[in-house]
Amino acid sequence: MNILVTGAGGDIGQSVIKCLRGYNRPLLGLVGCDIDPNAARGLLDTFVQSPRTTDVSTYLWFLKDTIQRYRIQYVYPVPEKEIELVSQHNSRAVFGDATPLVLNRELIDIFTDKYRTVEFFRDHEIPYPETYLIDEYDGELEYPFLIKPRKSWGGKGVAKIEDKDDLDYYRKKMPNAIVQEIIGTTGDEYTVGVFSDGVEVYMIAFRRYLGYGSMSKYVELSHNTTLANTAVKIAKCCGLTGPLNIQFRKYTGYSPFDIYVPFEVNARISSTAYFRHLCGFHDVNWWIDLQEKIPIKYELKPPSSRMVRIIGEEILP
Repeated sequence: MNILVTGAGGDIGQSVIKCLRGYNRPLLGLVGCDIDPNAARGLLDTFVQSPRTTDVSTYLWFLKDTIQRYRIQYVYPVPEKEIELVSQHNSRAVFGDATPLVLNRELIDIFTDKYRTVEFFRDHEIPYPETYLIDEYDGELEYPFLIKPRKSWGGKGVAKIEDKDDLDYYRKKMPNAIVQEIIGTTGDEYTVGVFSDGVEVYMIAFRRYLGYGSMSKYVELSHNTTLANTAVKIAKCCGLTGPLNIQFRKYTGYSPFDIYVPFEVNARISSTAYFRHLCGFHDVNWWIDLQEKIPIKYELKPPSSRMVRIIGEEILP
């Protein structure tokens, strides 16, 4: 099969590509596209520079042409903007016989909106951080707290608010934002990969340590039952078929027990995909298996207690 990965030069795109290179099905060609002509090409069979998604008609024409030219069977849109665009224009007119690997539109709408995500948690009795729309906020939280754009990814646009001057500044700068309490610390942050075939739910959890910006620099496998149960509950409550990535922090507050609070859900494959792949959790490949009606087989490999992300270099052709 021929597979197209969009946003191939980013950290998530490269993780997806490395997972696909380990796919145990015949792979004829791995095509990647990116707006950056200097994106890493050494992992790909073919690289194509893509236009920006801001010109919707041009981008959709590019997808259609690339799919036809390289006889693509599956399209992996990686950046959030491309995922949203593909989910809005998922038709044979664009994709022909190719299958775009995106979740259903309702889940994308919920989990790309941080306020709707918190509403989902509240409605399903799942722990959540105290959160307000910025234009409705009236001093309910103690300083410091966070302001986040309702739609953003990779920690972009998040600001820590220390006092009223900060708050007044960001009220004007980010009118479509949320105000959110700070849960725990960066040392108690967990990333959980979840995959469901529509019946069974599979999950794997890592305690993560940030570096290289907001990426997971190294991770440790976690076997916490409470964390696992909450992740599985989220997947079942949203009727998941496909992958999710859920970010948690451990909160030790009024309860004598540790509480794991989800604060963000990514309706897509995440940048820790290759960490998961090394542990036998092949969600990138399982999504294709699901389309091919191949049963999911998950056997956790006993990895080292800690895995680290490395940075590499290559000479461009």
